[in-house]
Amino acid sequence: MKYSKREVPANAGNWYVQIGRLKRIYPALTSKDLNFEPSQRQDMVESLSAALGVTNDDILDVMYRIKLEA
Repeated sequence: MKYSKREVPANAGNWYVQIGRLKRIYPALTSKDLNFEPSQRQDMVESLSAALGVTNDDILDVMYRIKLEA
């Protein structure tokens, strides 16, 4: 299942859970890589996809699955 912005509204509580879990899933990520505010979600996704060599959809899919687990 692919992520859709309309399906999963972002909120600050889940935002910090998501970035914490992303850091565990991708240990190469640093706190600097994840230092974005919830309103900068798209900027973070683009930055992470470039840093990890994956697509934006891959990052969004992982974030969606993390949100479902939370």
